[in-house]
Amino acid sequence: MRKILNVFTIIIFASTAFFSCKNENSEQIDDLLFKIQSHAKADENDLATLDSIGQLKLTEEQKAHRSLLKIRAYWLMGRLDEPDSDTLIKVVSDYYENSRDYYMKAKAYYILFRIDYDVNNGVDLDGTNLLLKGLKAINKAKKVDSRIVKYSGIPNADEKLVIEYQKHWIMLGLANSYRSIGRYDDVLSVTTEAVDFFEKNGIAVPAYCYNQIGLCLFLNNNDSCAYYCKKALDLSLQTDDYDLISNSMFFYGTCFRKNDPKKALEIYKEANEIAYKNNIRRKYDAEIGQLSYELKDYDSALYYTGRALQAYNDKDSYDDILRNIYRTLFKAYMAKGDYKEAATYANRCISIFYKSREKEETVVAFENYRKETENENRLYAKKVKVAMYMVFAVSIIAIALVFTALYQKTMRRKESERMSALRLAMEQKQNVQDNWLANNKVYKKATALENGSADRSLVLSDDDWKEFVIITNIVHNGFVMKLKELHPSLTEKDIEACCCSRYGFSDMTIAALCGIEIRSFKRHRQRIMEKLGGEKSFHEMMKDF
Repeated sequence: MRKILNVFTIIIFASTAFFSCKNENSEQIDDLLFKIQSHAKADENDLATLDSIGQLKLTEEQKAHRSLLKIRAYWLMGRLDEPDSDTLIKVVSDYYENSRDYYMKAKAYYILFRIDYDVNNGVDLDGTNLLLKGLKAINKAKKVDSRIVKYSGIPNADEKLVIEYQKHWIMLGLANSYRSIGRYDDVLSVTTEAVDFFEKNGIAVPAYCYNQIGLCLFLNNNDSCAYYCKKALDLSLQTDDYDLISNSMFFYGTCFRKNDPKKALEIYKEANEIAYKNNIRRKYDAEIGQLSYELKDYDSALYYTGRALQAYNDKDSYDDILRNIYRTLFKAYMAKGDYKEAATYANRCISIFYKSREKEETVVAFENYRKETENENRLYAKKVKVAMYMVFAVSIIAIALVFTALYQKTMRRKESERMSALRLAMEQKQNVQDNWLANNKVYKKATALENGSADRSLVLSDDDWKEFVIITNIVHNGFVMKLKELHPSLTEKDIEACCCSRYGFSDMTIAALCGIEIRSFKRHRQRIMEKLGGEKSFHEMMKDF
């Protein structure tokens, strides 16, 4: 038995150690994943670390998180053509579709959007839907993993600030969709709000935001566009991101398109040179060609626009850039008198106009989302309104019940005090009345006669009888007044006899008080009965009167 107990104890300790070790390893893996997520750029070390983690036993959540970080690393390193890219995207999409971690869900949708944006060289319907899903998810996020806050790099970060930070990045992504359908006022509003948020919380403002603001101001003919684009360019030059530098330089040049097109052309060419030198996919040949045409340098317009067209030869792409290329080629050939080539590009331009449906689909997506959001907000507002009415009604009822209870309590207290005062008054009145009767000679002598110990020497005067009648009227609540009112024929002697009977004194006692014989009192009593006209006996009538 003892050996069995020892074996059982060893098994318990071993199991505890195993699960503790397992839990500790899981925590270490999560910590490492969140640390990689905080990297603004990815390198081979990150990929090697993620590959090493993939060889461990991971939970479904860790597998999805690792896949998200690996596909993000491919995107940041420009290696989305890796063989396992599609598999990683599917793992991320499948897991986060039903995830309840709304922050990471929104993060995943935003990264998938950025990948879709780069693959398709702009916003398409799928990318827009990813952003809308991300926005819905982040709006539901109430808390995040503490490691996200720890590795966020945001000054004085907390859960709420981290969530708001991610929400503004999603909104900046939506600004690209707004821009693709020409809603530049919305682009300016969203981007300005994001910049204000970054500046308010001490977060470095991305140069991309200033470029967006500058472009929108340029389209609104606002001269301050150059200020924001120069600000973006200065920030870009502080980095070694040549893609960002060339892009910021292009936006800065755009600010001079209307007032100083030659300066704009010089800046465009410098940005284009940086793009070609550093093998950046985004080139500015189309813009240079269009501006050259505007400056009537048709040969340069054909050269640069033709070079821009080569980037689209292997793609079935129908967007504004390609349409503008065809339009510039059409105008340039028209200016040079080559009408055959001009007609070719005019037909292609018209073809794009009818074939392009991306904008319409994006508009439909936004309208559906707007309607859905409005319906949700309307339903939520209705629920809040009903809840407020219910709370108000319950509060009114509760207050009414409280006040009713307090009122009833107060009334009971007052009634209790009134009854106590009344009882005290009655007791005091009774004591006074008892004293009056005790000191009245008629009542005193009658009581003594009833007890058989009468003082024969006690003589009653008229004043004694008057006092007796008054006291009786008071003690018995107007007894004498009622008698006189109902039977005015009664004499003072009749009233005195009635008063004596009201106290329940016997005929013998009343006769003695009146100083007459019992027979004489009975005849007197008979005369009183005739005046009263009652059918009961004399004493019963006086008792009920």
